[in-house]
Amino acid sequence: MQKLSICSFLLLASFILIACSNKQSGKESHIAVDTTEIRNGDLIFRRGTSVRSLAVIAANHDKYSHVGIIVKTNNKWFVIHAVPGETDNDKDTVKIESISNYLSSDKCEAAKIYRITQNDSIANASAQYAMTKIGKPFDDQFDISDTSSYYCTELVWQAYLHQGIDISHGKRHKIKILGLKHAIIFPDDIFSDN
Repeated sequence: MQKLSICSFLLLASFILIACSNKQSGKESHIAVDTTEIRNGDLIFRRGTSVRSLAVIAANHDKYSHVGIIVKTNNKWFVIHAVPGETDNDKDTVKIESISNYLSSDKCEAAKIYRITQNDSIANASAQYAMTKIGKPFDDQFDISDTSSYYCTELVWQAYLHQGIDISHGKRHKIKILGLKHAIIFPDDIFSDN
């Protein structure tokens, strides 16, 4: 029992050290994105720096821990994404933010933009679908059968599924949350698709 407590303490201490070491001192920087080649409906993956991001990466050996969908509004590029712990009002929701905020160094260490289809009308419709979900709650139950709340991959998956495209190609991972089993979609389930 004492061995288990020591291991638990070491694991917790490691997470705290990792989380603290990811904070930038003083300056905030961003990963630069060439916006001349992006368009509505493109997906933007990021490898996050938070403890939650590290857990997603560790759980599935993913390259990326988060995904959002790109949309142009008022001649500026934004990302719509479902994320816990990143809103101004401390509510976990689907939000919209500038690409530079989405990629700020306190949230991101690597990123990649991914085009699902060459069909502009499907991509635009997917982005517009995501726009209608801004303000919806974050799905902390990770239940893809419930469309009243969303987690990141669920949001982008639903946006394209609404247009008739299953961007996960049926890939699911079984996880247990509070004793309940759920089939979830990880970011790499979409990203790894050719």
